[in-house]
Amino acid sequence: MDAGTGCFVDAEAVEPLGDFESDNQSLTAAFEALDWGAGVVTLADPASGHNLVAFSSGWGDGVYPTWIGRTATGEVACVVTEFFVIPDERVNGAG
Repeated sequence: MDAGTGCFVDAEAVEPLGDFESDNQSLTAAFEALDWGAGVVTLADPASGHNLVAFSSGWGDGVYPTWIGRTATGEVACVVTEFFVIPDERVNGAG
């Protein structure tokens, strides 16, 4: 897989979806169908029902901070990852 591809996947799905890591032909074919442009690819393992969502991470390989928002009962309500693709004038000295 080309550098700069991000992926969201539940930890419980890693083992059932492990074949995508060692043999990523399905993932590669899905991105080729998008002509490697911007877009989201979802792959699922029919046997387990687990899935993953892959996409271009914007600036390439790296570490991106992620926050998980939870409801009052502790259920996951949202996931936010900062991929640093929107310019921040405060960082660039313009603000």
